[in-house]
Amino acid sequence: MKNIYSPHSGPPLLYGSWIEGSLINSAGPKTTIYNPFDRTPIGQVPELNDELVNEAISQAHLCFTEWKKSTGHSRAKLLRAIAAALRLEEDLLAQTITLEQGKPLIEARAEVAYSAAYLDWFAGEAERIRGEILDGPDSTGSIQIRFEPVGVAALITPWNFPLAMITRKAAAAWAAGCSVVCKPAPETPFTALRFAAIATASGLPAGALQIITGDAPRIGDLLLSSPLVRKLSFTGSTAIGKLLMAKAAQRMIRPTLELGGNAPFIVWDDADLEQAARDGAAAKFRNSGQTCISVNRFFVHRSFVEPVVKLLSEQAEKLRPGNGFDPETTLGPLTQPNRHNILNNLVNDALSSGATCSFGTLTDPAQSIMPPIILTDITDTMRITKEELFGPVCSILVFDEDEEVITRANASPAGLIAYVYTSSAKRLEWASQNLEAGMIGLNQTRLSLVHAPFGGIKESGIGREGHSMGMREYQNVKYCSG
Repeated sequence: MKNIYSPHSGPPLLYGSWIEGSLINSAGPKTTIYNPFDRTPIGQVPELNDELVNEAISQAHLCFTEWKKSTGHSRAKLLRAIAAALRLEEDLLAQTITLEQGKPLIEARAEVAYSAAYLDWFAGEAERIRGEILDGPDSTGSIQIRFEPVGVAALITPWNFPLAMITRKAAAAWAAGCSVVCKPAPETPFTALRFAAIATASGLPAGALQIITGDAPRIGDLLLSSPLVRKLSFTGSTAIGKLLMAKAAQRMIRPTLELGGNAPFIVWDDADLEQAARDGAAAKFRNSGQTCISVNRFFVHRSFVEPVVKLLSEQAEKLRPGNGFDPETTLGPLTQPNRHNILNNLVNDALSSGATCSFGTLTDPAQSIMPPIILTDITDTMRITKEELFGPVCSILVFDEDEEVITRANASPAGLIAYVYTSSAKRLEWASQNLEAGMIGLNQTRLSLVHAPFGGIKESGIGREGHSMGMREYQNVKYCSG
């Protein structure tokens, strides 16, 4: 595999945290960030002490006291300006994403476009903020319903989409009139810092976006114990989401939580198999399987297991593992260095329990890239069907009856997304009514859309992002009668 990137030709990075519209590189401990492809260090960011974290929160609150008075139209104009600036800086942003997260450059460019689209969408939502006036209890009075910004929003974002997850949250918060304190994932702070610099240069008020770096548990405690923070938005694992929700409950901070998934992909006996395999492979291998809506469990009707495995294998063979900066690469590295070993353990556990490796082989967990693997003869009792994989491993399960597969697909505490492939309109409707998930893909897998409400049920989270609901997560409802 070629190493296309060199530290001397890579994108310029911002080393620090972002407080009150400026880059702050404080004295004290630093966190080293590594290129996930070759594990070489690419830079450091400070581990902010408690005083600086609290200062960032205070400055965000000070900004909010004025920002909330701005009009929706003025905020919309600013959001569109930031979106335009992101598009102009696509090359720089995409290179930064690939450098610290690892995904192929073509996927990183798509992430920049997706991020800009969220800013445009919520600009429109900011222009449409409106309340209601209803008749009062008698002829002389009226009832007014107002939607007002909740206050300082704490955003804790993941490493798999380091730009899109910030813009999806921050754009909604800004549209509502909130200010933001963001703790990016420790693996990918440089994308967040570059976004802050671009947004500030586009006219975002100092204090409307603070980027704080350092120890995640300690910073999380500081954010959720501050009397100035009134909103939490977190994307990450269910385990961490539960901990944050418990802490937020101590101060009744409203949470939006987008947590883990265990997505079933059901292929019925009347499905278009080539489309199902093509779409299933794309949903499985995008970002090397490191997405919350990646397929975890392929349920295939018994009569079509062999052709589906063959078609999936053909799709897997087309993938080109390598450095994300190589234009031929379609499968980048695993971002977290321990993920390869975790996946190998899950695969070995399945094989020792009777599974068959129908495509691919286990590779050295010291390598950054894990080539695709397809496992058959998987049963519902294996660990690999119960844990979110976050890697390029396909698990194929067999089913016979409609009721059976729905029951098995629902037999998970997760309920983020499910996919259904069948030519029967009646079966599509029936499955969409009975599957326990916040999002259902009916013969398609493109569900991450700015105008759609993204989110799950059960242990996959609370609240929605995108759609008009995304902005409502950052608003209080006030009812006045007189």
